[in-house]
Amino acid sequence: RTMTNIADRLREHARARPDHPAIIDGPRTIRYSDLDDLVQRTAAVLRGAGVGTRDIVGLCLRDSADHLVLHFAVARLGAVILPMDVRWTGAEKTRVAGHFGARLVVVEPADALAEDRDVLMIDDEWPRSVAAANAEQSFPGDSSLPLVLSLSSGTTGRPKGPMISHHHMLARFENQRVNLTFRAKDRYLSATPLYFGAGRHFALGYLFAGASVVLFPPPFEAQAFVEAVAATAASVTIVVPTVLRRLLEMPARP
Repeated sequence: RTMTNIADRLREHARARPDHPAIIDGPRTIRYSDLDDLVQRTAAVLRGAGVGTRDIVGLCLRDSADHLVLHFAVARLGAVILPMDVRWTGAEKTRVAGHFGARLVVVEPADALAEDRDVLMIDDEWPRSVAAANAEQSFPGDSSLPLVLSLSSGTTGRPKGPMISHHHMLARFENQRVNLTFRAKDRYLSATPLYFGAGRHFALGYLFAGASVVLFPPPFEAQAFVEAVAATAASVTIVVPTVLRRLLEMPARP
């Protein structure tokens, strides 16, 4: 059937392959049987915090399973993802959130966003809040709805935010399936920050395809990366040129 919201595909995977690992984050594994429910409940938490359709939600989080779940939860709600780097200074985060008019910013407990900015904290209470949320809610399904502000400054200047809709992202996922052969049997090692365009789109694309996403957040040493590829049986990954250079500089095995 025709998709209208990128989060819809998770419901299909939950029915077709419930026991398949969706997200592996260290000792935590979320299977597809649980991922759709987590996304639904997280979207309900966001709605309870005052987020509505087309509202902009800043995601200023470390690379974690919750960060990935929140991408799909914002999508399911019909709101807009504003990617933010958790390593930015407090002033940088406040400026970006204010410039793009974020209704809410989801942050780590120790974040230094200005006090007058509405924030939702991923703290020890977060799992209980999500579990207690009402999962029996309906959310909009319209492929023309905006989905993500794709921040880019080119080579200079402050980030610009061209808007990408669900329709655009669904077309991108289809292009990834056809031309990059994204497959449900893949294990994608996510070694690029989720706030970064390529890291975000590849992680979301592999979940859309029904694959397993294994989180291996930077920074890391080249040797640790090689060992992670072997230990996780990763079939595909994406890395930045700096990491490629370090891998090429590693001594050849005898």
